[in-house]
Amino acid sequence: MSPESSPKPVYNFEKDRKLRDLLGETQHKVILRDNDGFEETQKLQDELIKKVTELKDKYPDAYRYSMFHILGGSTMAAPALHEDFPGDDSVEKFLNDLVKRYE
Repeated sequence: MSPESSPKPVYNFEKDRKLRDLLGETQHKVILRDNDGFEETQKLQDELIKKVTELKDKYPDAYRYSMFHILGGSTMAAPALHEDFPGDDSVEKFLNDLVKRYE
């Protein structure tokens, strides 16, 4: 593949940071509220794991989407070729919905 035909890496630092912070703040609020049994904390983590699994199963190249890494707190080993998944698979949409449920 020639350099001219290579896909341009995609990464939006500001959006990534904003969504990582939003998820972190939500996790922190849930942990503070759930100081006894951690049931709500576990429920939140299970939702994140479920979404990661769904995306990995549906998109073999899920690791090439920058937003995918927000869910698991990972970093990209290779440059992202896509920012977010389309439609209902959108990580941004999922996180915004998640935050509303755990407010």
